[in-house]
Amino acid sequence: MNLLIKSAIIIELGSPFNGKKMDILIEDGEIKKVESEIKNSSSIPIFEAENMHASSGWFDMQANFNDPGLEHKEDIESGCHAAAAGGFTGVACMPSSHTPTQSKSEVEYIKNKSTHIIVDVFSIGALSQNMEGKEMTEMYDMHKAGAIAFSDNKKSLSNSNLLSRALLYVKGFDGLVIHYPEDQQLSHDGKMNEGIMSTQLGVKGIPALSEELMVARDISLAEYNFTRIHLGTISTAKSVGLIREAKQKGIAITCGVAIHNLVLTENALADFDSNYKVKPPLRTQNDVDTLVEGLLDGTIDVLCSDHTPQDIESKEREFDHASFGIIGLETCFALACTSLKKIPLEKLIEKISIA
Repeated sequence: MNLLIKSAIIIELGSPFNGKKMDILIEDGEIKKVESEIKNSSSIPIFEAENMHASSGWFDMQANFNDPGLEHKEDIESGCHAAAAGGFTGVACMPSSHTPTQSKSEVEYIKNKSTHIIVDVFSIGALSQNMEGKEMTEMYDMHKAGAIAFSDNKKSLSNSNLLSRALLYVKGFDGLVIHYPEDQQLSHDGKMNEGIMSTQLGVKGIPALSEELMVARDISLAEYNFTRIHLGTISTAKSVGLIREAKQKGIAITCGVAIHNLVLTENALADFDSNYKVKPPLRTQNDVDTLVEGLLDGTIDVLCSDHTPQDIESKEREFDHASFGIIGLETCFALACTSLKKIPLEKLIEKISIA
């Protein structure tokens, strides 16, 4: 691909071009020049637009494409169309399809099916067999096949010994464990945040404590094993405080937050709208404000879409029986840019690209 991009404002923290209006010359798919003005001497196609910005490619760390087995919700191709529409050049695909990504063959399936697509798709392998939290998967085989991390997605590992062994195992090849912090015994059968709104609606709640207990445990396991761990999506104010304190101690913990947990509160569920039934659940305004502060001060490392598409039959039903999940790839950056006014554009871009 050959292209000359004219007068783009560069958004790239740490770059000498950050905040400057520059021309960008691309030849054979590589950036060859970044200068204040580049003359087009070889009739290369020119791209110009008003108020245009350019940055490193955006990467979403947590998307569900449901392929293979649940393609009626989303498949790799339609998921990549959604990613491209939202400006993402790469996505990490969670393992929770009908057949979990838990062996070399599933990793290769995703790699082969996405080779012709402009968006780069990377596999996250399952942490435990069938994501049941009982036995570890063959993580090294998946790593060799191209898996970039390991997770049971929204199935939290209650077995501390299994998670501890997994953290030690991946340390041997610098692998990454992504864990969803939730004490499922505390949150069992909960449908939304436990609080005033759940009480008013008469809906069983998911207490903030169920997340915070697991965050504290995961921090302790990372410290005990001298390993790193990534908490995929956090949602409570106290979780932010626990992670901030752990980072100050030098514990190798990172975390992410889903865009909808930053712009919506539990009040969105006042009319039992199942479109807003998500995990982790939408919390209180205090939680939202603290999450935004966590993004600003670096406690929260990445912003993700947590793109979890559902079919109509899974959502248009009684609230208690509706599935968790919301789409987000198309709207993640747009929501962040228009709703999170406290966070500078450079910081937002860092959270969805470099970080």
